[in-house]
Amino acid sequence: MQNEKESSYRRTEDRKSFVELPVRCLTFVSAMWIFSCSFSSMAADAAYDSNQIAQREYELKVKEHQLTTYGLIGTVIALVFAFVQYRKADQWKRAEFLAKEMKDFFDDPDVKNVVLMIDWASRRVNLLQIDDKNPNQYPMVTRKLQVSALRPHTLLTSDGGSDSQGDNKSEYSASVDWMSKFSTEEAKIRDSYDRFLDYLERFASYLQSKLVSVRELDPYLRYWIEDIASYTENPDDAVWTCALMTYIEFYGFSKVQDLFQRYGHNISRSGELFAKQLKVMTDQELAKKLRDAHWR
Repeated sequence: MQNEKESSYRRTEDRKSFVELPVRCLTFVSAMWIFSCSFSSMAADAAYDSNQIAQREYELKVKEHQLTTYGLIGTVIALVFAFVQYRKADQWKRAEFLAKEMKDFFDDPDVKNVVLMIDWASRRVNLLQIDDKNPNQYPMVTRKLQVSALRPHTLLTSDGGSDSQGDNKSEYSASVDWMSKFSTEEAKIRDSYDRFLDYLERFASYLQSKLVSVRELDPYLRYWIEDIASYTENPDDAVWTCALMTYIEFYGFSKVQDLFQRYGHNISRSGELFAKQLKVMTDQELAKKLRDAHWR
């Protein structure tokens, strides 16, 4: 009897165990599922937060990049503005400087006489710079007188000569002997051309040092440069052109030659213009002397 009770008790316990095991398993699985869901939710929240942080960091970097870009653009604009202002100020100073130089140039009495002699084949010129305002008191300067004055001094005599001033009369009062010494008027013409060419040498130096440009010199010098370097079929003008080009080269005004070259004119005695003008001259003996003249 006792054994039957124990056996019945065991069967009851076995049934409980059989029923409780699935329940426990189900409970465990449920707990694991709940934990898994909670963990997934936490992981999702963490991932979401991480994405939000990354997005914020990206946006901050974009804004930082934009600010940097705007700063660079602002700096460039400021630099460009400063450069433009500097260029304007520099151009103004250059223009002011050049205007003063040109005023001194054209106000010089010798230069005034030279531009008249360049522009006119025959005209009364106040070479001696007397106070009398009556032009009739001034000597008549012709192309022939200028050519005589611009001869290299080695052509004064057959064995060479010097820049001495003679007492012989000039063409406006008497005929000029090609082989005579320089007259008072001829010596003054040479002095005036020396002054004129010295100024051109200075302007050429400004060009070489880039203190001024050809474009800036144009309004002041182009007319006179073109007038001197233009080809002519007139024999009197041709001999004057050759005499002046010879004078420039013979006495070493090399920067003047460079100045003309910048305007597209080769005024050296080895250039095409000089050779062409020699052929136009009626006095070919003088043409040969001008071509071959050299310092002794």
